[in-house]
Amino acid sequence: MKGAEPDAIDGGYGWLVLGACFINQIILLGYVKAAGILFVEWQDFFKVGSKEVGWAGIILAFFGPCAGLVAGALTSRFGSRPVAVFGGFLTAASVAAQSFSVQLWHIYLLSVFASIGLGLAFQPSITVVSFFFKKRIGIANGVAYAGVGAGIVVMPPLLQFLCTRFGWQGALQILGAIILTTVLLSLSFRPTDREEYFILKSSEERRHEGDDKGGGGGGGRGMSCFGSFCNHLGIDLLWRYPRFGTLALSYAIGGFGYYSSVVFFSSRAVYDAGIPKREASFLISAIGVGSTIGRVGHGFLIQGRILSATQIYVISGYAAAVASLLNPVSNTLLTLFACAGGFGLFSGAYLAVCLMVAREYVPAASISRSFGVIILSSGVGIIFGTFTMGFLKDLTGTYTMSFITAGIAFALSATLTMGDMIFHSYFKKKPPRDQDGDVKEETKEDKEGNEGALFLNEADVGEVQGEQKKFIVQQSESSV
Repeated sequence: MKGAEPDAIDGGYGWLVLGACFINQIILLGYVKAAGILFVEWQDFFKVGSKEVGWAGIILAFFGPCAGLVAGALTSRFGSRPVAVFGGFLTAASVAAQSFSVQLWHIYLLSVFASIGLGLAFQPSITVVSFFFKKRIGIANGVAYAGVGAGIVVMPPLLQFLCTRFGWQGALQILGAIILTTVLLSLSFRPTDREEYFILKSSEERRHEGDDKGGGGGGGRGMSCFGSFCNHLGIDLLWRYPRFGTLALSYAIGGFGYYSSVVFFSSRAVYDAGIPKREASFLISAIGVGSTIGRVGHGFLIQGRILSATQIYVISGYAAAVASLLNPVSNTLLTLFACAGGFGLFSGAYLAVCLMVAREYVPAASISRSFGVIILSSGVGIIFGTFTMGFLKDLTGTYTMSFITAGIAFALSATLTMGDMIFHSYFKKKPPRDQDGDVKEETKEDKEGNEGALFLNEADVGEVQGEQKKFIVQQSESSV
């Protein structure tokens, strides 16, 4: 593919897009964090226990990340705007339709569609930022992710008010209308030259990968189809770029401890520490405030070159582990607020910086697909973590072991990434990068072991639409 990578505008219309991304996160992820309020309403209406209603939460936690994986593939093929618009519309329609449910299985079914819509809308609302910002990508990424923390603060009390004032059916209809505004906001994700460049580059990469794996009959065709499937979804990035595979595993372990810690935080305060329910409800808001600060603050640390994205990820992981481990010994409202604020601050930075870390490990053209893989890995960890923490609570009768396990999970996640960082800093060559600092695409010479081709000033030969076109990969700059 000819032509240099187009520059990002780093401002102007990009600020409007960034504002749309921020509000999208408030609404979409805020709805997920506030879903527990609906669970209580459904228990009373359908006359069922928390276990039966809890399946709706498991559905949200499972199908959303799976849809995020598909969203990464769709975004790299069709662009951010159509995927985000369709996802927002599907979520809004599904949430509003839940208000007409007369049996619990209706809630389950519509939660599947709502969760899929959330995954499709969330992923491009984050990755589109990189098409409008480059020099200020750290700050822009932080602002976009800060919407998640703001959603934790805003949406639960709003949904509680709507349920009290209009009943859960009316609340869902109003919530569906609110989610529908994300469709209008996502229309601002207009395609840029930079996005189209990466879509073409990603398409070319998939085509070359398919050519390398093509041919053969029988089992060969089967392996080719499997390879093509993994390539389109981005799963192949896990073994093509081993450091990214390590990051995905680390993020899954972190997800194991994160979501369940938020869900059970107020419950532990009420049942283990004896805090009144009204005061305990403000602890989640404290997590949201801390998360917002952490998600925004990490961008300034990266932009000012104070810490790298990987360093922030490791430090935040260890700090979140400490906050989780201190929770079982915090039995006053003041100490629990300190734990909530600290956990929100560091877990917010930990979650938000992950995409910035992925940018260090995979080529820019694969960012959309890599984020889909990251979302899926986090979802897997969330599901296992929620089940494990609930099981430990039932087994021991308290939440002590649950939060200790969550803290250990965060520590393991940070240790895994730190070990990878130290190993590659001292024992491995750094991956070749282009003049903008992005990881270079793998070439045919890489796969054959000809590492010299990455550093020599030679012309690579790429096959574009069946024709042979030569282009220069890298030229050395003459020093003055």
